[in-house]
Amino acid sequence: MDAKLIIYLDQNHWNRLEKVYYEKRNDSLAQKVLDKLIELKSQNKIKIVLDLQRAIETAQRKYKESRKDLSNLMLSLSDEHFTIPWVYLQSFEIENYFLQKQGKYKYNFRELSIGKGFSYMMGETPEIVSDSTSKKNLSTINEKLRELYPKLMKIQFERYKKKDIQNQNEQVKRAENARKILFKMDSDKKRKEYQIEQDFIVLMRKIVKYFKSIDDLRAEITDLEALKIEMLIKKSIPKDLKNNKDRLKFMREFPLFYTHSALVNARDRNLDRKIASNDLIDIVSYLVPIAYLDVVVGENYFITLAKQEKLDKLYGCKLFSKMDDFYAFL
Repeated sequence: MDAKLIIYLDQNHWNRLEKVYYEKRNDSLAQKVLDKLIELKSQNKIKIVLDLQRAIETAQRKYKESRKDLSNLMLSLSDEHFTIPWVYLQSFEIENYFLQKQGKYKYNFRELSIGKGFSYMMGETPEIVSDSTSKKNLSTINEKLRELYPKLMKIQFERYKKKDIQNQNEQVKRAENARKILFKMDSDKKRKEYQIEQDFIVLMRKIVKYFKSIDDLRAEITDLEALKIEMLIKKSIPKDLKNNKDRLKFMREFPLFYTHSALVNARDRNLDRKIASNDLIDIVSYLVPIAYLDVVVGENYFITLAKQEKLDKLYGCKLFSKMDDFYAFL
């Protein structure tokens, strides 16, 4: 198990560090933070991790020199460590719950979710599969691909990529439509109760879907094994989930799912604030770090919401939005 303190920084803080690293701006606080991070990294006390969103946001910088500087700092300070995109971890989280109930070995999400290189950034390992060429040729091709992974990753950072404004606007529209019903409710308590009910339904569907995928293997497993799976579901899920207090307790057993729900719900209940186009990017980038890592230095709005929802206390992650507080912690 990695005993290092695992730290995640969002884009605004990376941008500030990049300015002082390349002497583009005088910023004594950012300089002290950067020096401290470099010192702790050299002492093998911390690990800094990135995610796919850092590559996307860096690639949206208009000027090539700026993209290159920021990507070089990120990749060197992180030693190219990335978190797997959260969507790839959801089924593992469900499986983890049932493994725990059986008293079996659980996944260590700190080890599972963090790795080095292109495959972790993208959530998969590119590989050529073909019936029209020999296994020897395929092996040679894929070996060459693996050699190119670091270059492919750097390209993801340094190539210019325009923001997909249309897609962002569509996401905002869908999110605003989904929360219209909240405006019709006359209290925040009713809104919370409604959200818990909806989230519980979503989680149960995910669990059913997970076991359905196992059930699809029925031709490959015995009836006894299938019966064991069915019994496991009945035995492991609490029997009394009719009230929202118990449902909430159950949902918190799935940190990624609950962190996502908590941040989205808290944002949606803030009826005076319009949903911003960057909300989705911010939320999904914080899920793995808040649920499974040690420190998140993020954007003020969502860090405030995360603390409000007590995600730091639930999952043991230190949350900071101000660089001076982060430096004091370091």
